[in-house]
Amino acid sequence: MRGSFQCRLTNHETNQNPLMMRALASKKSPVCPRHCLAGPKSAGHCVVAEKPLTPMAPPHVVDVHVGTQLKKLRVRRQLSQQALAELLDLTFQQIQKYEGGKNRLSASRMYEISRHLQ
Repeated sequence: MRGSFQCRLTNHETNQNPLMMRALASKKSPVCPRHCLAGPKSAGHCVVAEKPLTPMAPPHVVDVHVGTQLKKLRVRRQLSQQALAELLDLTFQQIQKYEGGKNRLSASRMYEISRHLQ
């Protein structure tokens, strides 16, 4: 059984293998299977311009310092990243990012954390 897939790139409808369509749709693919399979050298298909990769800037010194202090307090209170994340309704990955300085802590988030680490 074939179905139709609305391409987010060109807004045209295309009929493709339903398993491939489901797989691409689950990944929130911005282009239809025809574009994904066509590749940039195919004639008659749109070419999707790739953005050049920009190197990520290293974390700011202050963000790293705040994250280090957060980790020290969390360990001193004998809380795991998972436990603190659950108290804050976050994921443990977000706590990792805060502690590593990759994500900045807002003032309101610092206040919430301080209430749980007192």
